[in-house]
Amino acid sequence: MKENEKKYFLYFFKNKAMKTQVELAIIKKVREYRLAAGMSQAQLSMEMNLDITFVGNVESAKCKDKYNFNHLNALAIIFNCKMKDFMPDENFPDDNSKYLKRDK
Repeated sequence: MKENEKKYFLYFFKNKAMKTQVELAIIKKVREYRLAAGMSQAQLSMEMNLDITFVGNVESAKCKDKYNFNHLNALAIIFNCKMKDFMPDENFPDDNSKYLKRDK
């Protein structure tokens, strides 16, 4: 993980985010697409036909809102890309500790 990505994740975790590292990585990638398109959070929310505050809530450390697969599909259409383009390049095994059977 790059140093600036670590700072991004630490910011959210220090602020008691209810989002996992993999969710934050997806949010970060969507944010990069949004900024590259010159769209505000409100504009993207409206383009997705959602409440004007939705994208802002997703990108906020204080809110639990996050993207689901339907959102990612809509975002891929809006940004003319594939859903997989929002996925991180690496796995985050600690995020899945409650879903993975591990020997103690």
